[in-house]
Amino acid sequence: MKKILKYESKRKINKQRFQFFLHKGGAVHFFLILATTIYIIANSIKQIIDTINKNELTFIFATISLIAAIFALIAQMIKFCLDWKKFFSPVANVYEYKNKINKEDVLKIFFAKDHKVLSEKALQSGYVIAKRENSSYVYSDEVNKLLFEEKYNLKVVVKNKIVTEEEQIVLASILQKYVESKGNIYNDQLLGQVTDLFIDLPKEIILNKTCYFSNKATNDIVYSKFCSKTKQTYEFNGYKFTLDANNQLYDLRDSNAANIIGVSTIILTNDNHLILSIQNSNSDESAGLIVATGSGSATVKDYQKHQSFYEFLTTGMERELIEETSNSLRYKDLSLWFRLFNQKIIRTYKNQEKQLQSRLKELFKPNSTKVYCYNRILHRGGKPDFFGITKVNVSSTEIKPLIDDCNRHTKELLINELKLLLGKKKDKMDDVLNAYDAMLSKLNNGIIIDGKYSVIKEYIDFKKEATKNYNLKFRPLEYENLGLFMISLDKLKKLTLLNDNQIFSLQVEYMVRCLVKIIEKI
Repeated sequence: MKKILKYESKRKINKQRFQFFLHKGGAVHFFLILATTIYIIANSIKQIIDTINKNELTFIFATISLIAAIFALIAQMIKFCLDWKKFFSPVANVYEYKNKINKEDVLKIFFAKDHKVLSEKALQSGYVIAKRENSSYVYSDEVNKLLFEEKYNLKVVVKNKIVTEEEQIVLASILQKYVESKGNIYNDQLLGQVTDLFIDLPKEIILNKTCYFSNKATNDIVYSKFCSKTKQTYEFNGYKFTLDANNQLYDLRDSNAANIIGVSTIILTNDNHLILSIQNSNSDESAGLIVATGSGSATVKDYQKHQSFYEFLTTGMERELIEETSNSLRYKDLSLWFRLFNQKIIRTYKNQEKQLQSRLKELFKPNSTKVYCYNRILHRGGKPDFFGITKVNVSSTEIKPLIDDCNRHTKELLINELKLLLGKKKDKMDDVLNAYDAMLSKLNNGIIIDGKYSVIKEYIDFKKEATKNYNLKFRPLEYENLGLFMISLDKLKKLTLLNDNQIFSLQVEYMVRCLVKIIEKI
């Protein structure tokens, strides 16, 4: 391995790193500072030449400015190099990313009857594997009971995650594919879980500072393989971040993966109606499926010093709920040209978001969100996910105007997207918007399957067909959900559709099953 690394590190770094750097605007920032510093140096030299033997005081100040500018330039160059090498390695650029080529082999390991995939300690804590067609998870009813009773509401200790050599090797290959397919990529600073939740309660919960890139290079490569472009004998299987040498799922404390903490919550009204969301079809996870009202990853900003573990989790859950219910845009991900020439539209969206978020926050009171279940998702490298329920003291009738306003905001985002995709094809745009209204109307009336097809899939397919000849390579607007709808808990419990992962996300299926067990205690 070391010989391969030494040999391949001598190869030239390909253009991927520089393209990625330009794409994220780092080059603009660097060259602006570089140009400013060079100007200061040139001006200082000019002053020195002009003032030699004329004005000693001016000469001294010009010399000091020159020295300071040179030090600033050196410091910026060092920072540039450190940022450049933080996640990328020359080695990584000579590895080929082959996605999903050994999925069946990995699934056989997960579901082997004669093999213990879980550790002894996990089995003693009641953990089992719930098998699903497209994805599966590890959970424990005993741990969920302790979680609901707030037994894990412990002190939090935050440390820094160590980036492994293997992680550096695969990251650039992944990002190259990701940038080519998605256009935009955002590296958020996240927190990963180190302490396992077993029935033997820990003294504290240890978390690691990590990031989205680290997650993409560890947890999300379970079914992927990386092969050397120069050494045919070397390959790295992505599931090695998930399974140990004995093909057992790593306990969190032994894992080198990012293990970012997922946080999800569903709004529950006082008349037992759930507000669910429709995930946008271009999302990384659960695209085009019914998902929780708010779901995402716990960020470094969610944790405040001296917070307990539950306070940290509920902070993240409610933040995600507010952001996603109001369909908050990530303005850093918008293309530079869109930001420059569409300031009026951006201001309008920001104002709408602030108003919706303010109304949503008014619904929450202290301890509105209750953490009640937990699992580890196998197809995402055993990453930990926590789930909560946010109970609001309003009825489904009272909250409906707010949900309608959120959907109107989402429709405006859709209209903007369609204008870019379809241009002046107003007839096609009207057809897509009418189909969108029909989808939301059916969902709010409890119609999830119409005939043989999901009403969501029917709409997404219709939109794709209408816009297939007008696709842009980079879309200026990326929004989380296609809309919100309400459904009673009783109706949802009766739906056999919960077993169908083509309609409900894995998280909603699991959340509802666990919620039914504790609904009377909330």
